[in-house]
Amino acid sequence: YYRCTKKSKTIDCHQPFIREEELVNQLNGLIKKHSLPDEWGKEFYQRIDEEEKLITQSLIQSGQALKLKLANIKSRLDQLLESYLDKVIDRDDYLEKKNELMGQKKDLEEQSVNLHDSQIAWLGPFRDWVKLALQAKEISQSTADYYSKRQFLLNTGSNFRLKDKKVG
Repeated sequence: YYRCTKKSKTIDCHQPFIREEELVNQLNGLIKKHSLPDEWGKEFYQRIDEEEKLITQSLIQSGQALKLKLANIKSRLDQLLESYLDKVIDRDDYLEKKNELMGQKKDLEEQSVNLHDSQIAWLGPFRDWVKLALQAKEISQSTADYYSKRQFLLNTGSNFRLKDKKVG
């Protein structure tokens, strides 16, 4: 039987008790609503893999473009230093242009570092969600594993209340 614990002195609980079997049946119904058919799961996994390949190819191309820009900035810095050493430009102009180029170089390096993580970051949680949704059917059919039912409902973002013998 599940009922109010009546531990709170400020809240007066008048809810009736509910039998364990009835509660488990209600929870199993809620868990089944989150389940995916196996065919859908396979299709989702295939699409995730395809998307990952496309993103990886795009990242390689973007990474190469960033490397070219970085090499261009490095060569411009070298030319600037040579111009300064040959006394073609004065110190103030050199420092101003050097700071500008170093800022651009730093921005490109940060873009290069953040490029991979920002593009592929959503695939991991989505893959985990598909895995969890495929497990929902098994979890709802298990009779004694209440911990996995609880974990599943917590992982899906459910925060249910028991009121009038109904989980909702």
